[in-house]
Amino acid sequence: AWGFEAGVQLFKAKPADVTAKLDDLEACLVARPGSLLIQQSSQARPVFTLRALGSDPWKGMSALPYRAPLSQRVAEDIVLGRCLTQAPLSLPLLRTNGVLVGGPGSGKSTALLDIAEGLTACEDVVVWDIDLGSSGAGLDPMGAAIQRRATSKAAAKILLDDALAIAKGRPRLFKPLAMGRNWEPSPKHPALVLLIDEYPALVAAGLFPLVSEIIRTGRKSAVTVLMAAQGASKDFLGAADPASVPLRIALPCQGQDVTRLMGAGAIAEGWAAHRLQPAEGRDPRDASVCYIRSGRHAEPIPYRFAWLDDESAEARAEERRAVGLPRLDADSLKVAGIEELAALPDTIETWVPDEDELTEDGEYAAPADEVPLPELPAAALAVLQDHDGPAMESKEILAALQQKDPETYGGLSVVGLGRALSAFGATARSFGRGRAVYLSDMIQAAADYRAKDA
Repeated sequence: AWGFEAGVQLFKAKPADVTAKLDDLEACLVARPGSLLIQQSSQARPVFTLRALGSDPWKGMSALPYRAPLSQRVAEDIVLGRCLTQAPLSLPLLRTNGVLVGGPGSGKSTALLDIAEGLTACEDVVVWDIDLGSSGAGLDPMGAAIQRRATSKAAAKILLDDALAIAKGRPRLFKPLAMGRNWEPSPKHPALVLLIDEYPALVAAGLFPLVSEIIRTGRKSAVTVLMAAQGASKDFLGAADPASVPLRIALPCQGQDVTRLMGAGAIAEGWAAHRLQPAEGRDPRDASVCYIRSGRHAEPIPYRFAWLDDESAEARAEERRAVGLPRLDADSLKVAGIEELAALPDTIETWVPDEDELTEDGEYAAPADEVPLPELPAAALAVLQDHDGPAMESKEILAALQQKDPETYGGLSVVGLGRALSAFGATARSFGRGRAVYLSDMIQAAADYRAKDA
């Protein structure tokens, strides 16, 4: 058995109080480190489930099941592992953007490989892969079943430009193809999913504004991205706010990653990926164990991605390529203005951060640019980077500026701010029911300014 669980109701206390004392509780119960888990009840604040894990809670877990070519649909449940409670692990992959975070030895490559295996078994999904950090090594075993793969900045830009053009063009086809308000994937009109491993390398290459735009515009068009990184800092994820992405997966990582990924107060509620132990030597420990937050995964319960060895992955990929992979439809290519998908450069670039680009915690921090920005755009960019969201209304930016420096910005108006940012290259555009300035637009404008003045 995996262990046992018990329902607990507290009086004059909260589950967060217990979470803060889990180490002491394990010592009192003579339990192994990390074996006690808290799950906050969604019904009542003082109620929670306490789980005590056995010595091997995942014993008997089988390898990833075989799937025949073209045997799945993206809207179906695609089993990728199982839950601690023995329920199957399946992810919402239709029209869903996601982010996956796990440090070294976390099993991030196993999770990505499982997801790629599940997607490439679908008859109605085209899969592309971008990896500037490890030369595509993570998904190499499934490489034969992935239609386009980019391992250089030039190739990645081609893929992202094509994906964005398709995302923006497809809504014009909804009515002619009788699809309603969303792109409905089928073998004739498949979805498009981009798997981006080592996402910080793409950030360092300056391509994250394209990803942010795909996230913003692509969901209805069934053009989505799944980003993987070793940490969830803003510099790692660029303009993509991890907490704003619907599907969030935390493998063994740091506590600050859990908070950034799952939201403030997540650790107190029981999202405990920071207590998972990464692999050490030949001992897998908690590698590929994760916590998942999405529309269907609302409670902090551990899951584990199933093991898929490289030989089996390669055999499945070759079988799928031999049968024939799904192809992007001519309708989508035409409306996107793409006559033919361009051949990708075959160069390989591997990104490794310099020592001076790492913080004391070992996180990547974008280096300061040599070309300074004009004062007002630089201040507005700093406000947007401090904000927990992809965009801010001009009046919100102005209020933050005036609070920080009332002497400089006290006389500035919303109209004046808007005109200055528009002239800089970041015009406010639709956001919810109003208009706002996007962080991705400001970052792109800053990059264009520095490139012009460098």
